[in-house]
Amino acid sequence: SRQHVDVRDHGRRNDRTRIEFRIREDERDAQAFLVEVEVLLALAAVRHAAALGALTGAIVNTASGVGLVAYPQQAAYTAAKHGVVGLTKVAALDYADQGVRVNVVAPGAIETDFGGGVVRDNPNVNKLVASVTALGRAGLPDDIGGAIAQLLAPQSGWINAQRIEISGGMNL
Repeated sequence: SRQHVDVRDHGRRNDRTRIEFRIREDERDAQAFLVEVEVLLALAAVRHAAALGALTGAIVNTASGVGLVAYPQQAAYTAAKHGVVGLTKVAALDYADQGVRVNVVAPGAIETDFGGGVVRDNPNVNKLVASVTALGRAGLPDDIGGAIAQLLAPQSGWINAQRIEISGGMNL
């Protein structure tokens, strides 16, 4: 039997929008776009995998720790990541009968280009992240990649509809 895997990720965390009674007109399109892109890309990935028919497979969406909690001035990003977590659970129910498993990972602060590379390139930010992480450091891309590979492996065939935190124990 063939197995199809799909890993989907999109991130943008510099929206800095406070929830206010009204969103300024010049911010409305950017905020709506962020939420729509995040959730609709996840939905498209799920539909694509399901359309492949008799294949068994796995989809791993990417949220973040913000998919469970909230940070100030991150309204659109928080809503988008909550949306991906919810969509993952619904998709796992909707497509399980076709042999498609759907999970979501929630990385902590990772040393990448995300956010302009701030965790990787700013020693003060990196030190702050390390100080609130049980393992005492910011994450590396390989920390996330290994966990995703495990979720996609056939040996993880009983893992479905789960949000997996990959943060080194950040903010415990």
